[in-house]
Amino acid sequence: MRNTVEADGPREARHRVPEKLIAARSSASFLKGTELSGSKLAVVDLQYARLLSDFAPVAIKTDAEHARALKTVGELMEKERRSQAETSLLKLLAVLIEGYEQDRFSMGEASPLESLQELMRARKMRPTELWDVFGSKGVASEVLNGKRGISMAMARKLGRLFHVPPAVFIDATGGGPDSSDDGPVM
Repeated sequence: MRNTVEADGPREARHRVPEKLIAARSSASFLKGTELSGSKLAVVDLQYARLLSDFAPVAIKTDAEHARALKTVGELMEKERRSQAETSLLKLLAVLIEGYEQDRFSMGEASPLESLQELMRARKMRPTELWDVFGSKGVASEVLNGKRGISMAMARKLGRLFHVPPAVFIDATGGGPDSSDDGPVM
């Protein structure tokens, strides 16, 4: 390997680290606000460089990369004691995962009905399971067929049922069919 140095440490922990990563330790932007002496900072920086070298994080673009990042995050979260370098990697992976999930799984500008239908689909629910929420089979049918809007009271019940904010079921434009307001959302 060109431009590499061998990191100090126990034989099993020795590895070759690119000189650029070693040189970057002076900036140590990932540890801003920490109070470490120069030698401790160098050790943490070497640990972080090793973790970066092992994982090689990049912007997540595929389901396989997403699964790999989630697996690593799970392993780091299960550790009782994480080093500062591991915590820094965990934060980096969280940002990468969040970006991927927002792009991949965002519901975007879904209507209240589309949100309800997606939540039902994800939980494999049948319309009969919503009769109590809507008060009757007829109202449930009208809502699910788009003939009737979701009222504030219904939104509160749906929010509790699906463990999401009631606002998910409220038409922000106020233009939905018969979305009568029967009280504030709590």
